[in-house]
Amino acid sequence: MAIQWTALLLVVSFAEATWHEMRNGTIRNFWEEAPHSVETVRAMIDLKRNPPPTVFQIGEQKCGSSTLFSMLHQHTDICKAKVFEGEHPWTIKELFFFRHGTSHERLIQGFPRYLEHFEDCPSRQLRVDASPGYMSYSAVAPMIKKVYTEMGIDVKKLKFLVILRDPVHRTISAFEHKTRRHWIENGTTLDGAIKSGIDRYQRQLQQLSGTDRFYLSEGNMVGRGVYAPALRHWFSHFDSSQFMVLTLEQLNRDTAGATAAVQSFLGLEIQDLPLSRKNVGHYEPHAVPESLTRFFSKPNEELFKLKDEHPEAFYETSNNAFDFAA
Repeated sequence: MAIQWTALLLVVSFAEATWHEMRNGTIRNFWEEAPHSVETVRAMIDLKRNPPPTVFQIGEQKCGSSTLFSMLHQHTDICKAKVFEGEHPWTIKELFFFRHGTSHERLIQGFPRYLEHFEDCPSRQLRVDASPGYMSYSAVAPMIKKVYTEMGIDVKKLKFLVILRDPVHRTISAFEHKTRRHWIENGTTLDGAIKSGIDRYQRQLQQLSGTDRFYLSEGNMVGRGVYAPALRHWFSHFDSSQFMVLTLEQLNRDTAGATAAVQSFLGLEIQDLPLSRKNVGHYEPHAVPESLTRFFSKPNEELFKLKDEHPEAFYETSNNAFDFAA
C-alpha cells in the first residue's frame, strides 16, 4: 500500500510540474544554452546594475495575492518586470522560476535569463517575484537560499510577503477557479472535491511524521489551507523577521492601514496606492460544508499559535487583528 501511495504522489507531483510548464510557455528559454559553472554565471550577471528580486510574494493562491501585487505594482519604486515574446501575460507577476522539480543545475543555468525580466528597471527599484505557488512547495525555500547564496546575494536581505485567507473560503474559491478553467473533471461537485481532498490529507497524514506535514499541502486543494506547517518550513530557512504575514480580511477591513504597513515593511516610501480587486471569481454562493469548517478548526488554532510564537512575522494592530473575521 505504501508503494502505491508513493507512486500516486509521484504522479501528482509530475502533473503539477507539467502544469507549470504549460502555463509558463517559454519558461524553457531559461535553460536553452549550454551549461555554465556557478563561477561563469556569476561573471555573466551584473547585480549592481540589475539586482535580483529581493521581495518574494510567496502565497497563498486564491487569497488575494493578485490584488496585493497589483497594488504594489503601482508604486514608483517597484520594478515593472517585462514579459518576453511568447510568455503568458501573468509572467509579469508569476515567474515561477523556482519551480517544484527543477534541478539546482538548471536554476543556476537559468538565473541570467530570470534577471533579464527586470533589466529595463533602474537599479534602485525593488524587484518582486510574486509566485503564490511558492509557499506550498517544500523545495522552493531551500532552492532560493542555495541559488542566491551561490550567486553572492545576501539572503538575510530578502523579504517575504504572505497573504492568507479564511481557508474555508479559499478552498471554495479554488474549486470554482479550477472548475472555470476545466482543471477539475466535469461533474465534480464541491462536496465531492472537499471529501476527496480531506481523505487524501488524512491518508497521507498517517504516513508522515510531524515535521513532514508540510508536504500534505502540495497539490492538494484542501491541504493548501493548512497554513502553519508551510510557514514553519519557511521560517526554518529564513529568519521569521523577514516575513510579513497578513490576511485578506485584514486588507479588506483597513485597506489604507494594511497597504501602508506593507510598504513600510518593504522599506518603501508610503504612497497612496489604490486597491483594485484582481482575479476575482464570480459565482453563486455556496453553503459552507460543515465538514470543511470542522477540518480547518485545528489547523487554524495551530496558525494562531504560530503567530503567538513569532509575532514579528505577523501583521496585527490594535484596530486590525490577525484573523479571518469578515
